[in-house]
Amino acid sequence: MHLVSIIIPCYNQAKFLSQTLKSVQDQTYEFWECILVNDGSTDNTEDICKYYCSLDARFKYYKKENGGLSSARNFGLLKASGHYIQFLDSDDLIEKSKIEIQIQSLIRNNTEIDICDYCLFESQYETVMNDRISPFGFTSGRSNLESIILNWEKQLSIPCHCVIYKSAIAKNILFNEELRNHEDWVYWVQLFDRTELISFTRFSFAKYRVHPFSMSRDVEKMRLGFLQAIEYLQSYFKKAGHKEIHKILQKRKNELNKRYNFSRVSFFILKLITPPLFRYLLKKLFK
Repeated sequence: MHLVSIIIPCYNQAKFLSQTLKSVQDQTYEFWECILVNDGSTDNTEDICKYYCSLDARFKYYKKENGGLSSARNFGLLKASGHYIQFLDSDDLIEKSKIEIQIQSLIRNNTEIDICDYCLFESQYETVMNDRISPFGFTSGRSNLESIILNWEKQLSIPCHCVIYKSAIAKNILFNEELRNHEDWVYWVQLFDRTELISFTRFSFAKYRVHPFSMSRDVEKMRLGFLQAIEYLQSYFKKAGHKEIHKILQKRKNELNKRYNFSRVSFFILKLITPPLFRYLLKKLFK
């Protein structure tokens, strides 16, 4: 059996953390280590982490100064010793057979990345909002990389805990700690550039918690972060001599700017049409 390193960055999510760690402890696949990275939490995250470490030696606890999500994930990657990597955020959940079935899929299909489906559940009442969402339906080959660039947040997305991958293919890849968001997308693009051996497990083994005031609801902040992420990847692939991928990234960048400019013009027009002006136009049209 191969060791799976489960990396959980923890920052002030103590109210959800026990449930998350219980979903790890309940895994039917037993050969795992769970790396808990306390990223400078000010709540009782440390107490919960240490409690689970006392229950099960497979939990390994580390504490560091706050550096953000990417910093905590990178810390965990550097501590990981597993043949496979599994990310899990401290407020999300995984089904008890997730790791076992995905490892079986990786071995059976001779692949290096396996991706499962997921479901959303509402944070406050713990209610499932749907039964299953497929991150995407890839075919094979380099078209996978093009799809993740052009269709991200339009037709597909990949919550981090849907994925299990061989640690060997991610050598020297870390999360960019300078990006304000979309750091996970950048990581997946770099990872998918390394291999075409991808398999899919069509079960909702990952549960993604939806928060009503999450950063993803700030559309403009997310757009600017997306553009910053694209520019970083353009530089990355330019240095690697991948001109075709650079062109695909430029296409996505142009789409984002075009959509934003259209939205700005539309908003400006709506601002001009005040209620009195709107009534005046109606009178002109229907008199």
